[in-house]
Amino acid sequence: MSAHSCPKATDACCSPRDVITLPDGLVGLPHLRRWILLDMDRDLPLQWLQSLDEAGFGFPVTTPEYYHPHCAPAIPVELAAGLGAGVAGEVVVLIVTTVLPGGARLIGNLAAPLLVHTGSRLGVQHIVEDEDLPLRQEIDYVRFERAASLRREVGQRQEIGV
Repeated sequence: MSAHSCPKATDACCSPRDVITLPDGLVGLPHLRRWILLDMDRDLPLQWLQSLDEAGFGFPVTTPEYYHPHCAPAIPVELAAGLGAGVAGEVVVLIVTTVLPGGARLIGNLAAPLLVHTGSRLGVQHIVEDEDLPLRQEIDYVRFERAASLRREVGQRQEIGV
């Protein structure tokens, strides 16, 4: 499904089991609590996180390994437990990604990733207090292109795991 195939996402365009709930919303947007992940171009290791609370509001997300192999934030045990996870491994980290005009650059916010429990589908935007995880980090284009090439070769779509 293209990011634009459901431009005014509503509960009617998705199954309730697909809804990701962020009880506290996003930083600066606490009213946006219900989300759904939509497929973008099948060759790109990106997905579109679409708000179900505000039609037309969404953004691309990807996993941290496309920025740096070791840039995933540590997930506090109490935070994972609050999402319903027994272990941090049940939580997927999503990086909010900005695609600059023309797709020339991709920038990720490593300082405020989204954490989503794969079972409960509860999530939170976690503010990381680590100077090594910047607010604006350019993607590692070699890793990103390698992943896109592999997807083209095998014809698989992006699987974030949520």
